[in-house]
Amino acid sequence: EGGAVNGGTLNLQNSTLAVGSSFSKTGGSLTLSGTDLELLSDLSLSSDAAVTVDELRLEDKTLNLQSISSLTVADLLMLDNANEQITWDNNTSLALNGGLKLDTNGELTWKNPGNLAIGNITLNGGVLKIGKTTGSQTFVLDNSTNLTLQKNSEIFFNSGSILNYSGAEVSLGKILTLGGSGQLQNTNDLNLGAGGKLKLSEISVANVITSANSLGLKIDNDTTITSLSVSNLTPVSITDGKSLSGGITVNTGGTVQIADNGTLASNISISGGKLDADESLTISGTVTQAGNATIDVASGKTLTFDNGTISTGNYQLTLKGAGTVAFPANASGIVLNHADGLLKLNGTGTVQAARVTAASNTGKGVQVVKSSTISDLKVLAHTKLNIASGTTLSGSTKVAANKTLSLIGTGTLGSALNLEGTLESGANLTVSGQISVADNATVSIPAAGTILSYSGGNLSVGAHTLAIGGAGTFSNASGSPLVLNLQNSILDLTG
Repeated sequence: EGGAVNGGTLNLQNSTLAVGSSFSKTGGSLTLSGTDLELLSDLSLSSDAAVTVDELRLEDKTLNLQSISSLTVADLLMLDNANEQITWDNNTSLALNGGLKLDTNGELTWKNPGNLAIGNITLNGGVLKIGKTTGSQTFVLDNSTNLTLQKNSEIFFNSGSILNYSGAEVSLGKILTLGGSGQLQNTNDLNLGAGGKLKLSEISVANVITSANSLGLKIDNDTTITSLSVSNLTPVSITDGKSLSGGITVNTGGTVQIADNGTLASNISISGGKLDADESLTISGTVTQAGNATIDVASGKTLTFDNGTISTGNYQLTLKGAGTVAFPANASGIVLNHADGLLKLNGTGTVQAARVTAASNTGKGVQVVKSSTISDLKVLAHTKLNIASGTTLSGSTKVAANKTLSLIGTGTLGSALNLEGTLESGANLTVSGQISVADNATVSIPAAGTILSYSGGNLSVGAHTLAIGGAGTFSNASGSPLVLNLQNSILDLTG
């Protein structure tokens, strides 16, 4: 099966060299122009000169490049069997000018950054392995090499190795697994499309975008995606105890659908998109609202924002679902910090904390579309609370001194109300939560014919003055009397 050229001339131009065991050239002249190399068995190839072949057919065998400066393969190299291997050491350069196609069970291991030149790479079910089992190295695929994913495939990173890829955008319509530990520093994007999925082990990826509803991301270990831009439905599953870091932009029409119980540590900018939590988990990165946004938490689940604050700016934040939006103890929670900010409760769930720090314009403030709960609502600026007819806002509300909470809907305020400022009624409505007068305070019903019905139990004035004024009516139920319980309790009806 083997052969040797020690002297003389051997011309195999435009033919096939079928050989096995070993083939060596230590002298003479060997012409392989237009020649294919086919393995009959595992082959050790050595030569005192560079070797170029058109097509390399391994035929389920292993090619071992021993004492040879370089091997160039002009045509596409296709690997489709686990036994098909090419091994070469640091002193040998391998040039796959026609590119590489890794079919199912095909595998190529690239151990030395400096000894492989390669055309385009087609991942068609196989595995490309990067690096040695010990020690991190940096590999480069420049803009002369494009990656294409045709079937579920894997790139495996050994020992923290880095692959700098500056070829064309990679469209993911199948599953691409980035296994092992390391970094893919891609100048152009990995683009998640229909049927596409990106599975990450302990891998950092530079740039990922979406172009269609996809199967999303599966995070099996602590992972970083420096820039993830979401414009479509994108499921993100993070294994419990693991985290995804980096930065996420959720664009208009984009949904990050969070499953599993791991931690989303990425900093998130929401610009017209949606966070959809189907499981209980923590978001530990900062959340910035850069457009109208939605948070949807499934029933019985809790989405915890560990950073403690989501500021609405001049946008609308809609909360859906029957789950809980949670924050650490004493956190500000959702902050309405702009006159045009709107918190819309369009689900039956619970918000643990919210603050109003900027006086709201007409049609802004807090809107309750479905019966829901704000456990701790602090009104620190004049604001409007619009509770839709037939719905109830429960929880606890505090109105700061010299500030006004204007009730403009006909629904029921069921929150326990700590009143230091003014409660103003702009429509016929019910307050069923107990009012506690915590400072000199006012209940104002400006318009004639408007009735504020109170049924929250004893309204004790304490050591303060409670003023009830306006042309409307304060109608308290028989079980909810006004109680002047201290000597210096004052009820002022002069308004």
